Amino acid sequence: AVREALDRRTPGMANVQDGLADIHGRIGYVLGLQGNTDAALTEYRASIAARQALADRDPSNGNWQRNLEIAVNQLGSALLAQGDVAGSLTAYQRGLAIAQALVAKDPQATLLRADVWFCQVNVGGVLASLGNTAGALTAYQTALPIAEQLVVDDPTNANYRSDLSWSHEYLGDTMLAMGDKPGALDRY
Repeated sequence: AVREALDRRTPGMANVQDGLADIHGRIGYVLGLQGNTDAALTEYRASIAARQALADRDPSNGNWQRNLEIAVNQLGSALLAQGDVAGSLTAYQRGLAIAQALVAKDPQATLLRADVWFCQVNVGGVLASLGNTAGALTAYQTALPIAEQLVVDDPTNANYRSDLSWSHEYLGDTMLAMGDKPGALDRY
């Protein structure tokens, strides 16, 4: 409430808008943990609106763009938890597009490449839940070389090594669902 009042008194101040977006995202997260998914979705959408305004104000600001991508993925997860699989897929695909655009501007940024991996895996998971195993397979196959390169670039990073392991597991699960037992075994 304090940040919202400050935002009304000082409209357009980027640091206030950024803080307000962050608070909406945090409130959405806690509401989701409490099982209040409708209220969580409202907070996530408010976070996205504020983050979108910042991203639109300065499209060259990679931090604001990345914060928007994260907020959109949070919405996707909340929609998925509520059972809105189609809405979740749309959100995850939007997050993926933002992450890919950021990597196109800075291809060496490992954090941004890890974001693309995460988004690809999210899209793959939703496609798999919809029974679109071919689409899931494509998403996971796209994610795998990203995870492999992250491990090459930073071999001591346990998160990247875990992401690589998950990539193989997701591919194996999808291949098994498609009836490709040898392919699944190879991935496992």
